[in-house]
Amino acid sequence: CRAEGYDSLSSVIGRADISVKALEVIAAADGLQSLGLDSRQAYWHIRKMGRMKQGDLPLFAFAAREDEADKKTAVEEIKPAPLPILGIGEAVAQDYALTGLSLKAHPLELLDSYFTRDRWQSCSVIGAAKNGQRLRLIGLVTARQRPGTAKGTMFLTIEDGELSVNVIVWPHIVERDRAVLLGAHLLGVYGKVQKEGIVTHFIADALHSCDHYLGLLRNKTDLSERAEKTDKGGDTGQVMRLKSRDFR
Repeated sequence: CRAEGYDSLSSVIGRADISVKALEVIAAADGLQSLGLDSRQAYWHIRKMGRMKQGDLPLFAFAAREDEADKKTAVEEIKPAPLPILGIGEAVAQDYALTGLSLKAHPLELLDSYFTRDRWQSCSVIGAAKNGQRLRLIGLVTARQRPGTAKGTMFLTIEDGELSVNVIVWPHIVERDRAVLLGAHLLGVYGKVQKEGIVTHFIADALHSCDHYLGLLRNKTDLSERAEKTDKGGDTGQVMRLKSRDFR
């Protein structure tokens, strides 16, 4: 069915034996960008065309027509919905929700100015930090580990767009900040750098959920406008959900 490739969504629908649901998933995951459609435009275009399906007949009604002229007319009648272009923050949030990553940008890169304003430091600063130096790191939680031999100590991995940091959380901190430790997607960590040769760890003294920042990404193209509403106590929008690898 692929042959020389597809030059439009209509050619995909007309030639490929694929369900409407599968096309919706591909579109939502931004798999039709090569056709000049962002995920929102492609998804709603497919939804619109899907409504033309009749019962359990082949994919779309016009695809089963015998008259080629009628087919062409039917395709030409379907125009992309005039939806607003997907903003970078919303696109990244959607990528993470569907695939767990994004090739467009790292979420923390888009939020860096707000972290600076609130005196949070990116994970990458630990590379130049000295042993014993205190930092206020912020990063996405990518892994949690609590080995049975560690006597209650938990090990975290947090990241920004450049570097991952290994965080050690002692048992008394685990118990005190348990809800944040297990539930936060974006974690703020107060602590101290520990360097031994080429090995670097970050010893946590306190943990804070910073998930409210992730609400700035979704539902708004203009992040500065969203930040103003957040500062005034307004709605932060739907928080972007991320998946971490948890081992206990």
